[in-house]
Amino acid sequence: MMNASEKVNFIQKAFPTLKIHEIKENHRGWDNDIIMINHLDVFRFPKNEKIASKITIEKQLLDLLSEKKPFLSIPAYKLLYDENKRLICTHHQYIEGLPMIQCHDLTNENETAILLGDFLTKLHSIDYKKTELTTIHTSSYWNKFYSSIKEDVFPFLNQAEKDNINHLFDRFFNTFSNMGINKCVIHGDLTGANMIYHAEQNKLAGIIDFTDAQISDPAFDFAGIYWDFGAEFTKKVLSHYEGQEDIDSIFHRVSSFYGLQPIFHELLFAIKNGDKIDFHASLAKLFKLQEAPDS
Repeated sequence: MMNASEKVNFIQKAFPTLKIHEIKENHRGWDNDIIMINHLDVFRFPKNEKIASKITIEKQLLDLLSEKKPFLSIPAYKLLYDENKRLICTHHQYIEGLPMIQCHDLTNENETAILLGDFLTKLHSIDYKKTELTTIHTSSYWNKFYSSIKEDVFPFLNQAEKDNINHLFDRFFNTFSNMGINKCVIHGDLTGANMIYHAEQNKLAGIIDFTDAQISDPAFDFAGIYWDFGAEFTKKVLSHYEGQEDIDSIFHRVSSFYGLQPIFHELLFAIKNGDKIDFHASLAKLFKLQEAPDS
């Protein structure tokens, strides 16, 4: 894998006329290392071959989505290869703004809900047969996810916390897994970290990082909205969403499971990276959401 200087050299070779005045790096992402040049050009370097193989499919999806002209900006990828025709990185123009999770207090909620509703309506309406996307969220995926939680997270929890989580997953396996859900193309990681908000314009500007796109339950794309911004904002987004299913059914799946499970990804990621974390404080948000009338 390339080090930072090798990545910059690759960029300079690919864009020989590019004058580099400023370089910003971000290596904290799960899938890609990011290098931004001059606050204008974004280069995403996949962390492994598996992620690299998904990028061409990701570009295909973005091209299809752009044809539907969503109100929000999305990346327009150029794929960059080495002399051996091995994909090294993607390039796209920077979408100005900050992750919405960092500036939610500044948001115009009604307009933001309209923009997200439009984005998800158009994304979910893409004919998945035109893509090479697969289904990641299989029964096997969720069982493995649950096993990882019991193996890696449970040792840090008390019995009441374990019982709560066991009940959460038991209900999911007994209910949702047996439902006949019309699957569609989903973003797969639509959290406040991947919603780009332009604070000066007080407006949501775009959506990034389609690495986890797949064919799955449309309700999953509301999970990050629910976890990061709450039930009421999720309902606002759903009120502007035009899918194939009753929005109450979608919201029930979100509030009962999908919108609660992001915490486990965060905990597993922290454990894997050796980060210090207060497990009990982290789970407090989960338990509070479960107490809400709509859960």
